[in-house]
Amino acid sequence: MRVLRALLGGCVGVVAMVVVLATLTSTPPTAPAIHSIVTHNLKEELEGKMACDRQLLERLGLMEEGEEPEGDGEEVDGQKLRKTEVGGPVLYPHHTWDNLSTPVIASAVWSNEVGQVEGLVGMVQGVLPNLTLAIYTLDLTTSELQQVEETCNSTSTPCLTLPFDFSPFPAHVRDPRLKAFRPIIVQELLVRAGAVLWLDSGVRLAGNNNEGLVGAEGWGDLALRGGGVLTWPLSSSTSLPSAALTHPNMFAFFKTKKQLYDFQLMGDAGTMLVYNTPGVHHHLMLPWVSCALTHNCISPIGAQDTGCRFDKKPLFRYSGCHHYDASAFNVALGVMFSYDTRPYLAPNSPFTRTTAPTTSKTNSVDAEEMEEETEGEDVGDDERRLTGRGISLDRVREGRGRVRIGITREIESGDSSAHPKLSRDKQEVSQVNETKLDTRRLTDKLEWKRESRQH
Repeated sequence: MRVLRALLGGCVGVVAMVVVLATLTSTPPTAPAIHSIVTHNLKEELEGKMACDRQLLERLGLMEEGEEPEGDGEEVDGQKLRKTEVGGPVLYPHHTWDNLSTPVIASAVWSNEVGQVEGLVGMVQGVLPNLTLAIYTLDLTTSELQQVEETCNSTSTPCLTLPFDFSPFPAHVRDPRLKAFRPIIVQELLVRAGAVLWLDSGVRLAGNNNEGLVGAEGWGDLALRGGGVLTWPLSSSTSLPSAALTHPNMFAFFKTKKQLYDFQLMGDAGTMLVYNTPGVHHHLMLPWVSCALTHNCISPIGAQDTGCRFDKKPLFRYSGCHHYDASAFNVALGVMFSYDTRPYLAPNSPFTRTTAPTTSKTNSVDAEEMEEETEGEDVGDDERRLTGRGISLDRVREGRGRVRIGITREIESGDSSAHPKLSRDKQEVSQVNETKLDTRRLTDKLEWKRESRQH
């Protein structure tokens, strides 16, 4: 009997323990647990550890010097390559795309940048028509994607659209502010094409296209002579050293110090030419992509891109404004070139930037149709602004209690019997005009009396 009670008590105890453990594991993390997580992240950031997935780097074709890919090989553009065939990273002049002129011109667009694609395509067609333009689409809707594809197909320049797959990468890569997608796309295209001329969607060539063409022909030679990289300075408004535009905690991830960047002029990561040379692969792309995949590296705790203080003295003091992937790009360049900008930074930039238009292609068509329909009419600027946003002029005027375009011809012919609202509007306008006239007469009369008294 005692043995039976002992067994029964043991079973009850085991069941109770299982229930307790299940309850504990299903509860949210407690304050000590959260504190442990925060402490771990701070320690990771202070120690400067790149916490990115090695297999993800290998998938992008990135390997340390002397390292070989794990397993049987990697898959490049849908083809499985054996380990013996890979034998290391795919480096310039080798690439996986055939029948291709290098470099490939690359860009990427979000939904609010779709309207800039037409200008980018036009610039490439006018300056470098023989090069391939690859436009990566970032979470676009079906209609936006169709608009980009139509623009791409309308040019004589070789042009293709490629949807960027965010699913294999950490969640922060989807954040447009960080631009963590940019080094990833550049690396993908370096494996595919061997060389990439990256231009943000809003970049345009300043000045005469003929001058730009002469300069563009020599960009490749400059980049290869300098070590495989060519970039241009930021705009004059932000022409500051990298130390002023980089969060101090980022430097630890690259095993370097902030003061070494106090006089390194920051290059524009939105306009750069990169060749997949061994030096670029190991000393630029590997640390740059690794930082982009590590959230605490590309966006250290406390980093922001607003509230910038560019008036701080001396100029190399941190402005409070972090440039995320561009900061990582310049820090990696500093380490690669021993903090000397002369091999890779051009003295002046031939580019300018445009802001994203507020109207899409569809809205532009609506606006053009509105102009045709209202030719000869008195259409206000506010009405044009609203129609440019996709709101028809009919709806604008109807919403404001005005006469719609559909009856303007009847207005001109004087036939307003079918439109009581029109008659009422005309009466109101007449009353307003009479009131203005009476006011003007009264003002003139008062002025005449005042002058008479003075005399």
